[in-house]
Amino acid sequence: MPTFALIAEGITDQAVIESVIREYYRARLGDEVDVNNLQPVRDATDEARVSGQGGWERVLEYCSFRDRISEALSLNDYLVIQIDTDCGEQKNFGVPLTSGGVERSVNDIIVDVKGVIAQRLDNAFYELHRDRFIFAIAVHSLECWLLPLHAHTNSAKSRTLSCEHHLVLALTKKDISYGKNYRSYKMISHGFNRIENIVMASKHSKSFAIFLESLPDLSDASV
Repeated sequence: MPTFALIAEGITDQAVIESVIREYYRARLGDEVDVNNLQPVRDATDEARVSGQGGWERVLEYCSFRDRISEALSLNDYLVIQIDTDCGEQKNFGVPLTSGGVERSVNDIIVDVKGVIAQRLDNAFYELHRDRFIFAIAVHSLECWLLPLHAHTNSAKSRTLSCEHHLVLALTKKDISYGKNYRSYKMISHGFNRIENIVMASKHSKSFAIFLESLPDLSDASV
């Protein structure tokens, strides 16, 4: 069974990525894959909120620990790194979201974020194992990937800004409760348990499409 380790900003992000990866390969392989969560641990309290450290900071920090990354690669076939870009312009992130007052392209932002993560991993180490790293970079938040499942108009489904706010509005109209927790996001992302919904969402979200395109083809290959 192919195995994927996952480093994510939070447990809500884990819920979504797990659903996508498992259905993506179930539809293509007719078989299961295993997703192992490394960061954050599932039963942990929200230490980030206590420490004042954002989820993106914890992802970048985790990537800096070579021993943890090496262990993850020794125990898993692939390592998925999820991060949102909404805080890209923060000092310790360092990825501009606009240029000359105009929002930069999704492709350019993702290339720069991958560069930041590769630097944290150590560029030489990353290059040595680059085929085993998968980046789930949401422009500008993972809620933007969920909007196509719940929003009613194409413009709303294709948003990249204020996505959590608009997701909550869409859920309210459907009388679906919302909470910033694993159980709620597992329910909200339930639509990703069907491959046709994953494909549909990728047509509205460029960053989601880029993530799907980066998933390795396991149909006739062994790791």
